[in-house]
Amino acid sequence: MATAKADMANSAVMRRDFIAAGYIKKSIMEAAGNLAGAGLLNGAAQLLAFAFAYQGRAIEKLKKPATRRKLNG
Repeated sequence: MATAKADMANSAVMRRDFIAAGYIKKSIMEAAGNLAGAGLLNGAAQLLAFAFAYQGRAIEKLKKPATRRKLNG
């Protein structure tokens, strides 16, 4: 249970970093212990970052009352 909570917390931090910075920070890749993979995965990381950032913007738009009114009517 503690591991699951830690994984969820780490996942939330990574999502926040994706949205705030727009890319996977080098520290995350270094923590994975694969510096060669960091270079190879750069393109994939940018795509993931874009997906998370886009999802974050979409969620923020849904939180606005004006957007809810438009969706409901």
